[in-house]
Amino acid sequence: MAYLGALTAKGYIGQPLHRLYQRTSERSSSSRTSPRNARTWQDLVVWQDFLSDIRQTFAQLDDSVLRFKPKVVANEQQLVDGGYAFGRTAGSADDVKALLMEHVLQGVTQVGRDYGVEYTGSGSGRQASRTDLLLRKCGNTNRRSLSKLILGTIEVKGAWQLRLDAQEDLLAAFHDPKTTGMVVDIVQQGYGDAVTDEAPLIIISNYNVTYFLLRDVADVNNKVLQVSPPVAWDCVDPPAAACWLHVLKLAAELWEQGVKAKLPRADVPVTPTKGYQVESAGGAVLQLHHRFQQCVSVLGPRHAAAAAERAQQQQQQQQLTDPPASSSPAAAGGGG
Repeated sequence: MAYLGALTAKGYIGQPLHRLYQRTSERSSSSRTSPRNARTWQDLVVWQDFLSDIRQTFAQLDDSVLRFKPKVVANEQQLVDGGYAFGRTAGSADDVKALLMEHVLQGVTQVGRDYGVEYTGSGSGRQASRTDLLLRKCGNTNRRSLSKLILGTIEVKGAWQLRLDAQEDLLAAFHDPKTTGMVVDIVQQGYGDAVTDEAPLIIISNYNVTYFLLRDVADVNNKVLQVSPPVAWDCVDPPAAACWLHVLKLAAELWEQGVKAKLPRADVPVTPTKGYQVESAGGAVLQLHHRFQQCVSVLGPRHAAAAAERAQQQQQQQQLTDPPASSSPAAAGGGG
């Protein structure tokens, strides 16, 4: 169906997003960041080629057929800083979720409908986790296997919860002592939901900035997550909507590759009692504990060195007590 002033797929995805004004105080907030799965992630690394792949996806979009209704605002004079201004301020995480769905994800899903994957709301028995929004294969939910169609979990936060600037890197914020705890809790909430729903993708967004994360789809034992650069609401190269569209396309590809079968929740390793140690800047060590309520402790260089020495001593002691691999009869040539 063609509309007056209709846009091509490329033109639609290239439109600026609405600008969202949010309160920044924590006062009267009913939404909380509550990790719910004791299996914790282990580390964050850079998602290589993320932006270049998105630019390629955007460049390949159809730019000849006019079939998508352009975004409309009540007053076209409300253009602000290159984006369309919302008529109201988001006062809760639920407001952010509703506006993200209405003004970004529904349109992206429409453009990418041939992928057979969609962004949609959670609830109504669609998933096993308690995530805010979903990235899922189109189809009817199997009540006996709620996670069967889930390809990504989406955690939506207010700017007062995900307190990062639009250009702030999540990996850098993870290693910054001022924001480490916040990042760990939010990522753990997303990771735990992804484990519960056996999903390869995790998305964290406060609308103004979004981070896309990818689990190791070849090894369920690897709990290191790849994380994208920050995607700001007013990003133009590539457009912010193109990032959401590319991840929709990637989810469809992962479905075709049978990735879901490679991520059974029961096979995700239990976090060790002492948690995971992650080297940080300045010689400090981030300790990710198995209990996310006490998620992070930061060891200074002196304590980090002592901890490393103790770990080495424990490993040497273990080697002394464990029989060598060559002690078996077969390895020793004693097979008869």
